[in-house]
Amino acid sequence: MANITIHDIAKRAKVSPAAVSYVINDRPGVSKETRELIQKIIAETGYTPNLSSRKLVLSKSFNIHIVIGSAFASFDNLFYNTAIKSMMEVCMHKGYNLVLSNTENYEISPLKRAVLQKDVDGVIFLQDVVHGAVSELRKRGIPYVVLDAHERDEKHNSVYCDYAEVAYEAVNYLLSKGHKRIGFVGMKSITEFYESSCRGYKRALAEAGIIPENAWMHGVADEEESIRVCAAAMGDKARELTAVFCVTDVIAVTLMKQLSQIGISVPEDISVCGTDDVLIAQYCTPSLTTLEIDKRKMGEEAIHLLLRMINGDLPSEGQNICIRGERVVERESVKTIRT
Repeated sequence: MANITIHDIAKRAKVSPAAVSYVINDRPGVSKETRELIQKIIAETGYTPNLSSRKLVLSKSFNIHIVIGSAFASFDNLFYNTAIKSMMEVCMHKGYNLVLSNTENYEISPLKRAVLQKDVDGVIFLQDVVHGAVSELRKRGIPYVVLDAHERDEKHNSVYCDYAEVAYEAVNYLLSKGHKRIGFVGMKSITEFYESSCRGYKRALAEAGIIPENAWMHGVADEEESIRVCAAAMGDKARELTAVFCVTDVIAVTLMKQLSQIGISVPEDISVCGTDDVLIAQYCTPSLTTLEIDKRKMGEEAIHLLLRMINGDLPSEGQNICIRGERVVERESVKTIRT
């Protein structure tokens, strides 16, 4: 229907234009039945609100920036792809644009320009904040959330995973499969991530009466050469270790490749368990047993938290949500040791 207006929708629904506006902007103030009726009429008529008018009336840009806040997070990271997709779906439903912003230097970044031009309503940082941006966001009352925060600060809003608990659950799974000499491969380039994962690894072993040797634990950079060196070191200890826990699936898959190249077979010679359950875990050989982290839920929780702060339904500081990883996805890379 051509040139239909908000007043036409209101007339059809026998409500005020303000009630239609509440529904369009996903705000409270109308009953469930009235909301459903207005939504039905909007769908039937194909009515599309004028974005410029919405911006003026609501003093919003309807733009949300997703920002790389860490040198170790990137838009091609398999972990973040699923989370970003889920945030995009929520934004589409709520009428927001999602802007991907690589902020290596905040002073000359798209985010800086958007802040100065009042063209951003909220920000999602991946893994860590951009410190130059945070003070300006706070000064201007623009809310932000850190997704997958490794270093938690009560001043920041975050959606995070308890990686100590993830490691604890993964190692307990390996213990249940009869493994006792279990290695650990962490990411030394992210100190908080390494330490929390190592803490969970040691706790699970301690409860089983096992004290890990230093030679069982390795810290690697997120690059193949570093993992190759780790695999070579493990090759010397292959007869001692029966399993290895890796803090990411990418590290686990790369480790399996490097072990294969030096003649160590997974899982026949050594079992490997990862973390995340990213897509590659299903298609590598052998397919990877891993502890699933619900990346989709992390993205949904982050964007819903941010939208509630944008709408004034929550304070803009001190909001923290923990997503727990507890489900082991069993595939081919871990064998059972019979005693």
